[in-house]
Amino acid sequence: MAIGFATAASTVALAIATPAQAQPTEAAAQRSSGVAHPLRHLTGASLEWGVNAIYQGGNPANANCNFFSAGTQKDFRPALGDVRIIHRMADGTAQGISDATKCVPGGPGTRLGQRVLFTHGTGTTDRVTGRAAIRWKGAFTANAYGGLVTWYLKDPALRIAGDGSGTLTATAGGMGSSREDPGEQVEVPARRVTVATFDRVRLGPDGRVEIPPRYSGVDYFPLVDGVRSTTSAIPDTVKKAEPDWGSWPRSFVDLQYETGLSSYWHTSGLSADPDKPPYDLSVRLDSAPEVREVPVIRANPATTATAPYVEGRDLVVTARVEHASALQWERSASATGPWTPIDGATGETLTVPAIDSSWNRVNVRLAATNAAGRSVSSSLYLTTAPYAAPAFTEQPRDLAAIQGTDASVAFRTTGNPAIDPNAFVLERSSDHGATWRTWSGAQYTGSGGKFTIPAIPLDADGNLARIRAANTEGTTATSAPFSVRVFPATGRPQLVVLPDKAVDPAVPTRLTVLGAGFDVPDWASPTLTYSLDLGLFDAEVWQPGRPGTRDWIATSPDTSSGRLYHDALRASGGGFTASLTVPAGRLLPGHGYGIGAFLRLTDVKTWQDTFDNRSQDAWTPLPLTN
Repeated sequence: MAIGFATAASTVALAIATPAQAQPTEAAAQRSSGVAHPLRHLTGASLEWGVNAIYQGGNPANANCNFFSAGTQKDFRPALGDVRIIHRMADGTAQGISDATKCVPGGPGTRLGQRVLFTHGTGTTDRVTGRAAIRWKGAFTANAYGGLVTWYLKDPALRIAGDGSGTLTATAGGMGSSREDPGEQVEVPARRVTVATFDRVRLGPDGRVEIPPRYSGVDYFPLVDGVRSTTSAIPDTVKKAEPDWGSWPRSFVDLQYETGLSSYWHTSGLSADPDKPPYDLSVRLDSAPEVREVPVIRANPATTATAPYVEGRDLVVTARVEHASALQWERSASATGPWTPIDGATGETLTVPAIDSSWNRVNVRLAATNAAGRSVSSSLYLTTAPYAAPAFTEQPRDLAAIQGTDASVAFRTTGNPAIDPNAFVLERSSDHGATWRTWSGAQYTGSGGKFTIPAIPLDADGNLARIRAANTEGTTATSAPFSVRVFPATGRPQLVVLPDKAVDPAVPTRLTVLGAGFDVPDWASPTLTYSLDLGLFDAEVWQPGRPGTRDWIATSPDTSSGRLYHDALRASGGGFTASLTVPAGRLLPGHGYGIGAFLRLTDVKTWQDTFDNRSQDAWTPLPLTN
């Protein structure tokens, strides 16, 4: 016989039984005896699901989690139609969330506890056979990598057979990366897929039907150029090592291979394997679970000040909350707690008068309560430091370049408040520092602290230059002046060596080698590629016009074992700057030496090199002291 369970309204049967149950004659007998019709129509069924553990990693800073959103759009939406995103808290209760709390852990530890909730499902159950069919309207999107990869499920349908087996299907689609350009997203066409299969249903508390999807032992054979492979995507070595290996249903994994998430949906032998099996489906036939309408965090804690915050000054942090009856700011040494109340901080604004080092490396958050419960904001990490005026910790060095190449000058600054990255200015002077003007066209690169001067002009030769910096409050600092040397371009491959004076062979000497005019050919064939060799040579070993050789005395650490590659030289317009140290005791006084460059042709199949192309030969003698 079918196993019945009680709901709020009546008793409904879903079979966990054998096929011999519930024969037509039994149903006819029930009807003739006045028993209620075996078919029951549903109008208020709900489906709650968390996908799997990969979509449960929380972040107290409310960033970079794999979050759900109601609808098929990427941007977060807490609810749309009959679909709502909720968090299951550590105590098992459910509550609503907002964009400001979508990544804030609700479950134990750092677990999100996030779930998608479909409501108002319609369909039928059969008290006699145990069969059920339920459909829901609406969609949710799962945003992996903080929204960089998205997929959605729409209009799910649950079917349960008389023996307790069944499927959950849905329309699925998403966005994947273009094969030609991984940075470009392309739409993954929508199609109907099987999201879960199962062999049984389980009666849970409060009338819930808990459905554990199949995973363990399910294999997956991927599509290769549209043809189903006969080779499993799960290697045999992995199957032996992981007894619970498995996969999600084939059509669903096919779609995920198109989104680029591929092996996230079957065992692969990597560290994420324990998080891949699907969570149970939780179904209620007559109602939706209670969702507490706790306060809504609309804006997480933020401040207009720049970290590290200047000690001795007031710090003001604000947040915005709706539907709260009480607010309390909290602090903790860890973003995961434990948290303690901050005395007197019971509004949307937290003011720390004359902040000091006791607030350094402290997290703060806002907790909001009402009659339904409690919600917390993301945490803001505070760092403090004493005031420090802007200063150059590394002064720019003298600049040397060949006309028409991109010249660069590096430096480092410090200060608190922080240096404004938009306030750096490179200036030049043509009258020995009497007057200064902004160097037109100079480009500041924030990463690493560097100015680049594209195609440096010859008229900059002999100039002085300097860099001006300012912090976010407008306090300025100016670097020491540095000299600018620009060497005329010859229009041919050329090398310039600095310092341009004789080298003492008895001591190690660091040289700077400037190169320009090197037109390295493109690939000679699909397997043959050119690069440029650079080194210090004995003049009897190599000179322009001779076949190249690896027998250099020294080369630059800025090269790859003496090689400058094609793509880098193309990107720089054929110019480069490289350091090279002349080793002590290797050069003989009175003998000829020089810095040379020439083409190397490499066969990437055999890794054989030839040096027969003489078109880019360049040489500059290296004079020695007596």
